[in-house]
Amino acid sequence: MGVSVISREEKPAATNPALGHRDSSGELVSRDKKGRPVKFDKRGKAHRLSKKGKMKMRHKPGKILVAVLAFLAVFYCVFAFTDCPGLSALRNMWIQTAMTTAAHQWLATWFFPPWVIDKAMVGVNQPLGYQSDPNVVFDTSATNKTDAMWQEILGVAPSVPTPVDDVNGDQVLTADYAQGIIIVQIKSALYTGRLMFVDDPARVKIATAAHLGSYGEHILDYLSEHNAIAGTNANGFHDPGGEGNGGGLGGWCMSGGKLIGKSDGRDSGGFTNGNVLVVGDIKDPVKEGIRDMTQWGPAMVVDGKVPEADAGYGIQPRTAIGQLRSGVVVMATVDGRQPGHSIGISVADLAKVMIKYGALNAVLCDGGSSSIMGYNGKLVGIPSTPAKTTGRRLPDAWIVTRK
Repeated sequence: MGVSVISREEKPAATNPALGHRDSSGELVSRDKKGRPVKFDKRGKAHRLSKKGKMKMRHKPGKILVAVLAFLAVFYCVFAFTDCPGLSALRNMWIQTAMTTAAHQWLATWFFPPWVIDKAMVGVNQPLGYQSDPNVVFDTSATNKTDAMWQEILGVAPSVPTPVDDVNGDQVLTADYAQGIIIVQIKSALYTGRLMFVDDPARVKIATAAHLGSYGEHILDYLSEHNAIAGTNANGFHDPGGEGNGGGLGGWCMSGGKLIGKSDGRDSGGFTNGNVLVVGDIKDPVKEGIRDMTQWGPAMVVDGKVPEADAGYGIQPRTAIGQLRSGVVVMATVDGRQPGHSIGISVADLAKVMIKYGALNAVLCDGGSSSIMGYNGKLVGIPSTPAKTTGRRLPDAWIVTRK
């Protein structure tokens, strides 16, 4: 930019219009070639003036970029390597969330060295090492299981109009007395999900895909084919790059007493012939008299207690199945990966929800984009998969048979 060259040692008289004038503070004001007013700083550099007569300081883009990069470098080092409790917890949550997906592990591997990731993932997919008590005896004094569940979850008799909220203050979405099902919404600033309560555990079973080994089925197809009123996803499956078709069963499962697949070492959860949900490190489901079972884990609630705080799974869409102390079955799904609707839930927080409702045992099923719930021919909630109207294909599913 061209400016009038004026030496600070040879300041012109304020009355010389060709060279400029002095402002009220005695500073020399001149004009550039375009006639715009400029003022000199202490180093003799000319700066254009704002409308208020103040100098517009020019910043070199290079210096700004260097400053920004330096700040980001310092922030990264602090975030990636510090052991400060708050930052390390946030870092671990980031890594755990990324590494427990099939398609987004790069969000961790691109930004953190392997040893940091390994440290954050300690405990992931480790079996519990024991299982819950299979000899639980539930109270069978109630003459009507559905009436008893209505009182336990809703706090009212079936003859009374359904309340807006249940006994824990969660919104009631569905109260289907004829089918013995109650669905409530669980919600926080991070997640939106549902709990489905089933009056009789004998109605809760595992259904497998007709073409298991080749491709899976959608949740609503399971309900239609097996005359089921409701259901959720169950086992995980081989999912390279997040593009699996549900055909390759992950781990093992049991359906109607038939063992399918081979254990992958994770925790399992299944109902015995006595309709008790057993969770944890199940070694021999056939010998232990289990009729229907899934494998994924971890076991979140065991004999009424939470065995681990989070087990390194981050915040994700979730599916879980549990059993209350009354024998009522609770099936949970939480939406996720959808900012503005639901981000997801940690294993620890879902375990707390289960405990709040009186869960005796609960185990995690597959989650992420597979997490889904169906009821009466429709999806309940919004799955994180792009296939919003059907959900992903699944190798098996927990179903609730109609009465």
